[in-house]
Amino acid sequence: MDPKSWPDRTLSMLPAVLAVLIAASAVGPTGGRAGAVEAPEAVTAAPAAGVRTGLKPPTITASVFAPVGFALAGVTTVDTAQGSRRVLVLTMRKAHLRDYRLSTRDDGANLKLTTTDLTLDGDVRIYLTRLHGCIEGLICLDFAPDALPLPPVIPPFVFMTDVRAEQAFVHADRLTTDIVLTSP
Repeated sequence: MDPKSWPDRTLSMLPAVLAVLIAASAVGPTGGRAGAVEAPEAVTAAPAAGVRTGLKPPTITASVFAPVGFALAGVTTVDTAQGSRRVLVLTMRKAHLRDYRLSTRDDGANLKLTTTDLTLDGDVRIYLTRLHGCIEGLICLDFAPDALPLPPVIPPFVFMTDVRAEQAFVHADRLTTDIVLTSP
């Protein structure tokens, strides 16, 4: 093997090696499902000042969620008409979502939003009551404000597939999409 090719091969193998390491930590020595951290005080985020959400967060799905500069910022609360709700806070510089679908679930007029490509850019913060996704399409995990899987933070170069979530609120400096709005 030519030593000059080592750096390129090492970088190309990095996502696969990462997936194996995450799987090993998620499965653990007992071979069971990923453990959970109950009420994670170590990842508490600042309150979402000025954010008020609907009573029922919209449901979203996406075939791919590819964040850039991603961090699980922690758990915080957002206000609703009936008090506060605990949410996960994801932060990133940019995110690309493929086959994004959003459906509102309030008692009033419900909307469906469909787009093949959605890009959020600049100071992106996503507030979720629940998140399911498969890291690099291999290891499926569920995230919630009161029970985070181990490890609770996903490295910035990992993508998720089969994303299903309840999205309380999203902030981004820019949003680019080919959106289609419909009502049921």
